[in-house]
Amino acid sequence: MLRLIVVSIQGIFLEKNIDFLRFSGPAGQVGILKDHAALMTSVLEGPVYYQEHGKNLKFYTLGGILEVCDNHIVLLADTCSSQPLEKKPRFFLENAFVQDKVKKKSFHDLYSELSRHFLDPKAIKGAGDYMK
Repeated sequence: MLRLIVVSIQGIFLEKNIDFLRFSGPAGQVGILKDHAALMTSVLEGPVYYQEHGKNLKFYTLGGILEVCDNHIVLLADTCSSQPLEKKPRFFLENAFVQDKVKKKSFHDLYSELSRHFLDPKAIKGAGDYMK
């Protein structure tokens, strides 16, 4: 059994015990079962499928960051809904000290930049040697 917690900027969207989770990641479809190896990855915009007591269910997100550790899955998502979402995020990070000329970024844009940084072997000193 896996413990799934989905947190969006609106609050806790979902907190359940599930059997399976599937979503679109940067390298394609990702499936998570019990006793999965530790993992941190970005989740792309679209549906997230899960199975609870043999019943197939889904919700939609505009993207986020997902962590798997010790049969716990935490998804920090931009926006979540049980219905398909608009492509444009409704919420933006704002900084009171940033001038209007600076482009505001959505949570999804920030998650994408963060995941690209962590997935880039050059960003981690010495990791490039292991990636050859």
